[in-house]
Amino acid sequence: MTRGPVDPGTVEARYQNPAVVDVYDAARFEGLRGRYNNWRMHRVLKSIMSTLPPAETVLDMPCGTGRLLGYLTRSSRHVIAAGVSGEMLTVARRKGRLGPSAPRFLRADARHLPFRSSSVDVVFSVRFLHLLDRDARIEVLKELTRVSRRSVVVEYRSVTKLLRVARHSVLRWVGKRNLPRRTTLADVVDELKTCGLVAERRYFTNRFVSGSVIIAARR
Repeated sequence: MTRGPVDPGTVEARYQNPAVVDVYDAARFEGLRGRYNNWRMHRVLKSIMSTLPPAETVLDMPCGTGRLLGYLTRSSRHVIAAGVSGEMLTVARRKGRLGPSAPRFLRADARHLPFRSSSVDVVFSVRFLHLLDRDARIEVLKELTRVSRRSVVVEYRSVTKLLRVARHSVLRWVGKRNLPRRTTLADVVDELKTCGLVAERRYFTNRFVSGSVIIAARR
């Protein structure tokens, strides 16, 4: 795939920076909190996969540094791990060699995936959509929908937390005005519907203190 120069001010450029990638896992997935978050994520993945028909082919887009690869390669015969960052793919490849089967690694842009329509059973997109503005999210979600044969599993990380809802309610009660509007689950469901997806199941990683929700949607 031919790619032009990367704008140094974009998120894409940030995650191709070796200095950022070198500390990416340590900053997010190590330590007590990081291990807990990974444990919660794998529980959610197990719940999701148990409700889906057996998946012959799974696409992890973007795969990042390979956080999900261990689980996905145990659950599916063919796993494609794709991402725009060559630096992150290098880390993911090292993890892929430790799994039960080797994924296929591919450098690709989520806005222009090099796959035929309806060519993979399930598409996963975790820790990604919150980095995009709405127009870019819609573009990516439509592309994920296009290549999926059955399901798309996405994570939204900006959905209003219950504690934040309670805080805003108190602030309104005491007369505070012009509070910023927060993203709700209904907003997310409507956005997915715009892209041709029907949200079937929702899983909060931690409903009270986290804004992260995993949604399993069908075409």
